[in-house]
Amino acid sequence: MRRIWEVAGRRRTLIVSAGLLLMVASVFSMMPFLFIYLLIVELLKATPGIAAMGQLLLFALLSYFCAYAFLFVGYHLSHAAAYKILCDLRVELGEHLTKLPLGYFNRVTTGELATTINESVERLELFLAHHFPEMISIVSAPVLLAVLLFIVDWRMALASV
Repeated sequence: MRRIWEVAGRRRTLIVSAGLLLMVASVFSMMPFLFIYLLIVELLKATPGIAAMGQLLLFALLSYFCAYAFLFVGYHLSHAAAYKILCDLRVELGEHLTKLPLGYFNRVTTGELATTINESVERLELFLAHHFPEMISIVSAPVLLAVLLFIVDWRMALASV
């Protein structure tokens, strides 16, 4: 992980921004459950308020759309960062190749060089564009869910933990 962070170089801010946006998307993805819970509480009242229920449904819908908007922008940033990092890495590899002695090219075939520059570097894209942002979402979602459960009912939260 440390080596990938070094490779990211000046594109780290894009990756961190994408991670933060995906964390915000996790927050918004939990919100409809809170609003539905509040809607059920409202329905169980002696005189449920129609306006309050409509408002809760609207908030649930808006939070659902906000979650996907942040998810879209976060994944867009992570892909942009990943492809810029791959481009930078390929340029660095090309510059490194210009400094190698010519005897090196007698031992290595052009296919091996092409595989290193194209396919080996391309494997980083899967981690940078998908796995890293998903790791942030996977770690933040249970924490956010635990906080949400404690907000709703601390006894239920303790029972689920």
